[in-house]
Amino acid sequence: QAKAPMAFVSSGRYINPALVSPKLLSALLLGSTGTKKSLQVGKQFAVCVTAIRVAASHLISPPRRQGKVSKVISGNAHSYDFARMSAVFCMAFHEKALNAQLSQHDLSFSTKAQSVETGTGTPQRKVIRTFKSPVKVSSQAGPSTPTPITAFFPPVLDFNADVPIYDARGKTVDYQKDLPALAKKLPPFTDGEVPVDSFAVVGYSATTYVSGGDGK
Repeated sequence: QAKAPMAFVSSGRYINPALVSPKLLSALLLGSTGTKKSLQVGKQFAVCVTAIRVAASHLISPPRRQGKVSKVISGNAHSYDFARMSAVFCMAFHEKALNAQLSQHDLSFSTKAQSVETGTGTPQRKVIRTFKSPVKVSSQAGPSTPTPITAFFPPVLDFNADVPIYDARGKTVDYQKDLPALAKKLPPFTDGEVPVDSFAVVGYSATTYVSGGDGK
């Protein structure tokens, strides 16, 4: 069961960034500033799939850090997987180097951060934006030419969104067929946070953005 997600390569929009060919991927510009890009497969936003050993899970009760909260799960990917996926992401986004949400050897996968009201510990209410119009992707764009997108698309889950957690213990998942409909294949995980040292498979989007004033 543990070998299946690590041997998985791709199926539709679902990819294993450690094994997929970067030739299948391209970078999609978000907005008009050109500072954010999201990974896509063909004309669809890519959903990356990575197996980790869980180091911490805060998907149910996220902690407050520096006045903000976000739902997050972190853990170690296989060392070979991490080396390969790092190279694939750099090639797909056409960057020589990228910074990542990495603490020691742990990768972090998180929702958007949300500000917390001072003194209350309660996340501020926020209006969730939706599509203004259907997403339009140019058919002329290739892997080396990021495609601009004018309609709003949230490539990262909002803090208020539910993060589905499925229980695959004792189950067999066909990664070529089952990923689009896991809710029908697997029962929800109802034991709270994902236990530390668990083997988990995380589905996530890959987005780059410019941070700081030096353009890096």
